[in-house]
Amino acid sequence: MARQRHNAKHQKPSVKHERVERREHKLELKARKHAESEASHVQRAEELDTQHSEYVPSLSVLFRFLALVRVSGALLSPIQDCDEVYNYWEPLHFLQFGAGKQTWEYSPQYSLRSYAYLHIYDV
Repeated sequence: MARQRHNAKHQKPSVKHERVERREHKLELKARKHAESEASHVQRAEELDTQHSEYVPSLSVLFRFLALVRVSGALLSPIQDCDEVYNYWEPLHFLQFGAGKQTWEYSPQYSLRSYAYLHIYDV
């Protein structure tokens, strides 16, 4: 009976040892699979980066491009609203030189607009 107990004591560590080894083996397999999948994801990401490299302009280039668009738009487009010319430039010319067209809004008969705004540009 003493031998059976002695053998049972020695068998328990070996069974426990096998279980621990199995767990460690499973953990190693999981770690390998994880490392392999992560390596494949990194490789795939690098391949995509080399295939689809995007150009991102600097702020200086972007500002210059937008300034060019704005200036060319201002120089090349005609005046879209006739009121910009007829209601402001013509009365200003009338104030400066005493000759020119006077719109009905500025005429003394109706006086819907004041010359005060135009006097700022009369200087």
